[in-house]
Amino acid sequence: MLDVVEQGRLPGGLVRSGGNRGQVQAAPDRLGDAAHVGWATLHHAAGAWIRESARSLDEHLDEAFADLRALSAEASG
Repeated sequence: MLDVVEQGRLPGGLVRSGGNRGQVQAAPDRLGDAAHVGWATLHHAAGAWIRESARSLDEHLDEAFADLRALSAEASG
């Protein structure tokens, strides 16, 4: 896993690199938020996988992103 400093920089770097290739369609602040949420969800799933390695990382990722989708639906609905 990346250390805390790298974790903090990675989402912004992803947004900037996508923008440099002309692939960014949304407002940069929303992309930054999305990158941070995605990174936090990945970090959560990886932590759960470390604690419960009997399940695959893919299963933990599926669960974490499903939980995020459910949370988003509740918040918007």
